[in-house]
Amino acid sequence: MKALIVDDDLALADVVAFTLGRAGFETILAHDGQTALERWRSEAPDVIILDLNLPKLDGFAVCRRIRAEDDTP
Repeated sequence: MKALIVDDDLALADVVAFTLGRAGFETILAHDGQTALERWRSEAPDVIILDLNLPKLDGFAVCRRIRAEDDTP
């Protein structure tokens, strides 16, 4: 399973990635909304952990764009 973690708080993103990694997930990190969309398209994660307050595109905009194309949880 692959998880995309999107958070501009680098320390928090690292903790979440570490925790999910210990649970067997391959983790991908993005620290802004635009990069999140790029990584979602290129990596096809099974799940997305998405912060709402992000630079460039907020989490709501990222979620809307993903939902327009796919149903990734």
